[in-house]
Amino acid sequence: MTAPQAALPAQRRLSRGLFGALVAYLLLLPFPPLLLFGPLAGILAVSRPATVREWLWLGLAALVAGLALAAAPSAMTQEVSLAFAAMFTGAFVALLVWQRGPVLRQAALAAILAALAVGVGGAILGISWAGLVGAFRDQLQLSLAAVMDEAALPAEQAAAARDVVDLIARIYPGLAVLGAMVGGTLAAAVAHRIAGRPATPAPGRFREFRFNDHLIWGALATFGVFMLPLPSPWGEVLANAMVVWSGLYLARGLAVAADIMAPWPVVPRVALFLSAVLLLRYALGVILLAGVADTWIDIRRALRPSPSGGSES
Repeated sequence: MTAPQAALPAQRRLSRGLFGALVAYLLLLPFPPLLLFGPLAGILAVSRPATVREWLWLGLAALVAGLALAAAPSAMTQEVSLAFAAMFTGAFVALLVWQRGPVLRQAALAAILAALAVGVGGAILGISWAGLVGAFRDQLQLSLAAVMDEAALPAEQAAAARDVVDLIARIYPGLAVLGAMVGGTLAAAVAHRIAGRPATPAPGRFREFRFNDHLIWGALATFGVFMLPLPSPWGEVLANAMVVWSGLYLARGLAVAADIMAPWPVVPRVALFLSAVLLLRYALGVILLAGVADTWIDIRRALRPSPSGGSES
């Protein structure tokens, strides 16, 4: 073994949890793959790949990102989505290399900067909020119509599906910001399993996920203003901001649940997961409340036994 090879740290394999998160992101969530593979390619590139494995992963990430760019139809919605993904990728990698702060914070900042840049650019080009949402709605309705033609859904289910599509179109900007934050964090986690010398900080374990408790006042202020009768498009903009806040506190609540269930056997965890899927609406409400309550209670610390076995003072 040569000296440079010996100096490289041992690379780790993708854990089952991380692999499952990647599959869920790509197959179950409505986010462009460019929000994951763009940051992954960027982080691997600035980490100066030196092994075959690193180059293979870099080539794969660049190939998928390139195919996503090439295969996108020339529609306004796709152009806006790709512009947002490209701006987010550049801002996220630059922030990670420049400041090396917490990955989620850098992803959130990059997503907000990209959203503002796309919004300002769209306004300069004459793209209104209503026009953008309408374009997303038309595209989703066309996709839904193709599915319903094949599935032959009953009239009630078809109407419910159209209502869901309309809701997704109205909150898609907020979902895109959340998707960028999740995709960037996953990309950083994968890069730290692949790169021998990652140039960016590693994200922490999901079970330990939290953020500044004082942000709750920003969420409450956004919610308070959102409840006011605001003119268009400010009501819709604040609705998307509430989507982002809700996603953050849902993630915090899920982290609390993951930490609590970590010592449990497999069977109870699977049973609870299946129950949550069947009662999804109520489960999401409980998880959201847990994420908000963790701001004041610190549930994980409160339920964690002290090293001496007694109660913590």
